[in-house]
Amino acid sequence: NRRNITKKDDENMATISSGQITIVDLYDAPALNAWISANKTTTQTYNNQTKAYSPSYASSPLNLTLNLTKAGSTGSLIGSAVTGVKWTKIVGGTPTEITSTITTDTDYKGGTSNSVLTTKTNVPTDNNAILWKVEGTYTDPTTSLPITFQATINLTLVQLAKASVIAVVSTPDGDFFRNNTPASLKVTADVYKDGSISNGSRKFKWFIADSTVTTAQDTDAGVGWKKVTATTGTTGAVANSGFDTAVTTQGVLTVYPDAVTNGQTFMVVVTDNDGGTSGTKIKQYVTLKDMDDPIMTVIESNGGTVLKNGVGSVTLTARVFRNGEEIDTGGTMYTYKWTKWQDGTMNANFGGTGNAYKTGKTLSVGSADVTNSTMFKCEVNG
Repeated sequence: NRRNITKKDDENMATISSGQITIVDLYDAPALNAWISANKTTTQTYNNQTKAYSPSYASSPLNLTLNLTKAGSTGSLIGSAVTGVKWTKIVGGTPTEITSTITTDTDYKGGTSNSVLTTKTNVPTDNNAILWKVEGTYTDPTTSLPITFQATINLTLVQLAKASVIAVVSTPDGDFFRNNTPASLKVTADVYKDGSISNGSRKFKWFIADSTVTTAQDTDAGVGWKKVTATTGTTGAVANSGFDTAVTTQGVLTVYPDAVTNGQTFMVVVTDNDGGTSGTKIKQYVTLKDMDDPIMTVIESNGGTVLKNGVGSVTLTARVFRNGEEIDTGGTMYTYKWTKWQDGTMNANFGGTGNAYKTGKTLSVGSADVTNSTMFKCEVNG
C-alpha cells in the first residue's frame, strides 16, 4: 500500500487524514518513519577561557541511535531486514562516512544492523555544528520490496566568551515523544556569565508558539506567543518558577505529551538580575517533536493489488490509526470519501451524476474500474 496524510478544510467539514492505494502489478511499499535519537543533549557549550566543553563527548561519548518504524505502527523494524546502514558526519559541508566498528576509534558504528553510532568528536569551534546523517535499506518481508530511508540530526555548539551573558537551552531527556512516551520532557535554561554557570539572580519567562495569539501577551515575546504561567500540573507545559520571578536556580519547563502535536516550538526569555549585567535579556528557542501521526489512514485490499486479464474484484478498506492504535473500526466516527485517479487526473464522475466521490469505509473495485494502473484515494473527514 502507498499512504499519505493531508489536512485541509472541506466545504462542510475538515479533512483530518487521507490514504491512497494504487492497483498495479506489485504491492506498493509501506511508508517508513526514520529518526535519530541521542542519549544526551545535542547542544554543547565551549568556554573560551578554560578551553573546555560541556558536556565533552571526548570524555563521555555520545550515542546516536537509528529508530525505524512503519507508519501507523509502533514496533521497531531494526533487525535483519535492515541492511546497508551508512553513517555520515558532515562538518562545514564536507561529508565523512564512518566505516569503523572499533570502539577505541573516535567515531564508530555498532549495535543491531549498525543502528548505533558512537562519537567522541566535540563540535568544532570554527563551525559550531555537526550534521549526522544515517541511511540504509529496509526489505519488506511481505512484498520483498527494498525501501530506502534516511534521517539526520544536528549537534550544535554555544561558545562562551569572557564578560558575556549567555542563555543555553537544552533538552536533557531528548526532544521527542513517541506514543506518549516518555511521560514528560524537560527543557532547561542555564545562564552563563564570564564563561561559567551563574548562581546569581535571574528571571525566566516561558512561551509556547500559538498562531491564535494575535495580540501580544508580553512585550518581550510579541504576537504568536502564548505565556506559560502554570507552575504545577500534569498536562500542557509547567515552569519550575513563576513567570518573570527572580530566582537563583536553573530554569526548567516540563512539557507533557498533550502539548506537542507533530512539532511544537517553545521560547524562553531570560533576564539577568545580578551585578553589572543586570537587565540583560536573552531569547532562546527549542522545538519538541511528536514522532507519531495523530491520525493516519491505511488503505488495505482483501485481494491484493492485482487484477489479472481484466477479471476479478477487490474490496478496499480504510483503516484509521492514532498513536499506533486502530480507531473507528465500525466506520461511524468519520466520513470516508473515495476518489479515483488515472494518470494523475481525478475522475470527476466516479460517484455518478457528476459526483467525484463515493462514500463509505469500504470500496469495491472491479476490473471495469482499473485501466493499467489506477489509484484510489480516501479522505477521512470529521
